[in-house]
Amino acid sequence: MTQAHKVIIPKFTYGDVLELVSSYRDEAKREAQENYSFPISRGYVLTAERNGAKCEKLGDCDFTNKSELISYIQDALDSGGIESLCIEGGFDGADSPYDYRVGNYDPLVSEWAFTIWDAKQGFDISLGGTQDLNEDD
Repeated sequence: MTQAHKVIIPKFTYGDVLELVSSYRDEAKREAQENYSFPISRGYVLTAERNGAKCEKLGDCDFTNKSELISYIQDALDSGGIESLCIEGGFDGADSPYDYRVGNYDPLVSEWAFTIWDAKQGFDISLGGTQDLNEDD
């Protein structure tokens, strides 16, 4: 199992985020399909590095618009001690839908992730006046 490398995005729009999710997800799916005919997405989550600790899951990231994504990010930053925020996901692998349904599959056969906010780089993704996510694409 491999994990796509993380990149830091200094300035981005909501469209950029969707494009990155799609790109990283597609790459991980292709990797899963090398060994499994039925890859199953695990969805994606928002994770954080907090006070030097490895990423922790902050919650499902089922955002469907800019406002929801900004809300997830703002809630995470408001919780304090956040050094970076990532969106991460992955795929399970099975040979058929039936195998998956009966539990005959391998969990997390490929992963993907990218950083959307990094305190060390000085990016500020907030509801108050940011141009990053609130700009129209």
